[in-house]
Amino acid sequence: AALAAQPDEVLAVALMHARLSGAGEASPPSPWAALAAAVPASFDTPVFWDDEELELLRGTAVHALTGMMRAQLARDWEELHAPLAAAHPGAYAGAGLGEYRWAMAAVYSRAFGFARRGEYVRALAPVLDMLNHHHDAAASLDDLVTFDDATDALRFRAGRDVAAGGEVLAKYGDYCNAKLLYSYGFVEAGNPLRAADWWTRVAPGSRHAQQKATALRTTPLTANQTYDFAGTLRGPGYVAPALLATVRVVQAADDEMHLLGRAFRGEAITPRNEAASYTALRAQLQRSLEAAPTTLEEDRAALVQLAAEGGDPAGRRGMALRVVMEHKELLHGTVELLTRWLDDLARDPEGYVPPDHPSRDAEAGAEDAQEGAPAAAAAAPPVDGGAGEEKQSFP
Repeated sequence: AALAAQPDEVLAVALMHARLSGAGEASPPSPWAALAAAVPASFDTPVFWDDEELELLRGTAVHALTGMMRAQLARDWEELHAPLAAAHPGAYAGAGLGEYRWAMAAVYSRAFGFARRGEYVRALAPVLDMLNHHHDAAASLDDLVTFDDATDALRFRAGRDVAAGGEVLAKYGDYCNAKLLYSYGFVEAGNPLRAADWWTRVAPGSRHAQQKATALRTTPLTANQTYDFAGTLRGPGYVAPALLATVRVVQAADDEMHLLGRAFRGEAITPRNEAASYTALRAQLQRSLEAAPTTLEEDRAALVQLAAEGGDPAGRRGMALRVVMEHKELLHGTVELLTRWLDDLARDPEGYVPPDHPSRDAEAGAEDAQEGAPAAAAAAPPVDGGAGEEKQSFP
């Protein structure tokens, strides 16, 4: 029952069985054998990198989330699948943790989710799962792939004219390279998107810690502090309202506690608090940059040297360097942005309007108010795509 409620886990079992069955007379080939054979035998997502390779990503969300994913996969295998494999060896065809990690990587990077006959389902779609990503493709997979009830099939439309023999591309989503590497195992040269999930916490034992934590936890804006590559920092020049509200609450002094509600409305609690919030966030970003084992300039030089030595810029070292560089570029840019905000605040403390204040959006739109902030995401369409090859070369 626990397995049936998790469609990705069911797909993983089917893939493992399809890949390993047919090895002997007691294990007839799976009807999915051809599909399993078409799935890459290996993936370049960081969960498969060795420790030395993974260390290249230290300081980024990809590094931290990969460690968590490895641990989660090991737990899920031991707690969910290993008992089932022992009870039903034929269904697993001798699979172990290694095969399970492969199967889940295939599902996470290639499965589609959609509504079929009124029920949300997840499925692997041959051929469609080979669509490559490009940030400037005609539209996202969610817009190009639809489910047709009449034919009980997924349909894909290119979204623009494609010359004979040309490659049909789709956009997996508005994803930065960190997300592309973590979920799909490639990075895209020329990708303009930059994003990092950055949060700050109420220090345990600090004054009013419980009241502050409760306010953050019970307010919708800050209740879900996730690490999903959506980015509380985005480039160029955007800090999410949820992060700004969080920092304001954390920095609230004794005589400002009764004004916490302002933080969630895009208002300065007080000029002092606004300055303290920008200063504290800037200091956090600067400390992260200082703690990195290499500087941005050294990373850029290393990427140039890699190419000069004939190394593959789309290989694991090249991909790691690009993700780390883009992360540091985003932090440096946000430090400069916060410094400009502090200068603006110092010039007119009482008249200063925070970048996330509703009036900014009404006057010029959120993008102008925060120098290029992405527009709010639209409602989720009926099909969500996760398809893509395991690695995409640089053009």
